[in-house]
Amino acid sequence: MSIKRNFIYNLVLHLSNVIFPIITIPYTSRVLGVEQIGIFSFVTTIVSYFILFASLGIPLYGTREIAKVADNKVKVNKLFNEIFSVNIVTSILTSLIFLLSITSIPLLIEKQGYFFLSGISLYLSALNIDWFFSGKENFSLIAKRSIIIKAISIGCLFLFVKSENDLIWYILLNSLSLIGNQLWNIFTFNKEGYKIKFTLSSIEKHIKPLFILFLSTAAMQVYLMIDTLMLGFISTYHEVGLYTSAVKSIRIVMPVITALGIVLIPKLSYYNTKEGQGNIQLILDKAFDVVNTLSVPLSVYFYCIADRFVPLFFGNEFIGAITPMKICASLIFISNLSYFFSVQVLTSQQKEMGLLISTIGGMVVNVVGNCLLIPKFGASGASIASVAGEICVALIGVFFVYKYKIFKANWKSILITAFCCIPFILAYWIIDLEINNFNWILIFSLISWPLFVAMKLALHKNSYSSITLINLNNKLCRYFKAY
Repeated sequence: MSIKRNFIYNLVLHLSNVIFPIITIPYTSRVLGVEQIGIFSFVTTIVSYFILFASLGIPLYGTREIAKVADNKVKVNKLFNEIFSVNIVTSILTSLIFLLSITSIPLLIEKQGYFFLSGISLYLSALNIDWFFSGKENFSLIAKRSIIIKAISIGCLFLFVKSENDLIWYILLNSLSLIGNQLWNIFTFNKEGYKIKFTLSSIEKHIKPLFILFLSTAAMQVYLMIDTLMLGFISTYHEVGLYTSAVKSIRIVMPVITALGIVLIPKLSYYNTKEGQGNIQLILDKAFDVVNTLSVPLSVYFYCIADRFVPLFFGNEFIGAITPMKICASLIFISNLSYFFSVQVLTSQQKEMGLLISTIGGMVVNVVGNCLLIPKFGASGASIASVAGEICVALIGVFFVYKYKIFKANWKSILITAFCCIPFILAYWIIDLEINNFNWILIFSLISWPLFVAMKLALHKNSYSSITLINLNNKLCRYFKAY
């Protein structure tokens, strides 16, 4: 299947990850309130850490290795069972440690019931075999399945979560939706003629690369989630609620850009195996341009609308999330840049050590930043630390990509795209401040985005993203003329 078609399927999936939170977050924020949202974020963050240890780097490793043998069904099934069996063992061990933790650590005992229900997604985490379908480049299945499960979850959310006392239902629905995806995966796996068999033979060859990828993934998730965890321990659930709301609104749009990266990893791994170095350079050139074209203006856009977006989207109780959101807006660009170099490029080319060093660097910077800034600045301090950690990952990732001479980036394209963002700044200062929040954001968007696209097409018309936009426009014109 082509990269373009896979990207479209994955883009649809990630657009659903944008649309559904737009529907649910304003509702849950107002129904549950800052404090309960903070508790939910704290609980699910800790569970996510345990799931991280249970997965042992398998999502990245499994996708890459399955892609290498995707043409041979027998080899695919054998490889799947080896990796899946490792995941079964790690999930059982991690679940036992989790249950021990929530019955012995005082702060966790206080919310033990919430932890136990949220832990359902941990107990069955081995059933999450999206990595298999990603390696097989079956992104259509992942997209269709996820959209259906999300739609069902939204219906249940409005049905069961009606007051701040319904946090337990919110946590349970969050876990059950993940399980629904996993069971669907297993059913499809068997339907396609593959067989699940637990085996511990031949798994030793997977241990070393899995361990390196696990350390990299663990370090990456630490600096992504440590802010929430440290706010919960050092500060208050109120600050956790403000920070996670700010980050959540920013991270809503980020998967739309990383959708391209997810479909590229199996393709780049395949070309690396087949010695298609020319194809690798061409693909990375296009991907780098798309990442910059999307992430730079989105960072500027969310910074500009933060004052209006937070009270409109979350409610007036969340006004304190405005400053953290402005700080975190830069993460749309920085995180996608670090993801591109550290994950897409280094992992696909089997340079896991570079990924490990970059993520450990980001983790250290983030943890130190949190320790210094959270006690005084709360959610805003956590936001600054998060940005600093991502910058560190990006810089180290770039260093290793250039060291291994994998890819030479066109840095000029970033400067051109940044210059094209001038309409956002001008519109921010020109639009009347007296109009209501929704109308302000609507007018701001209608003015700034078309002008950005026009400048991009004029100043960077030979870029891949500009050519794609022009071709899309021509196709739409021909389509409407036909009717």
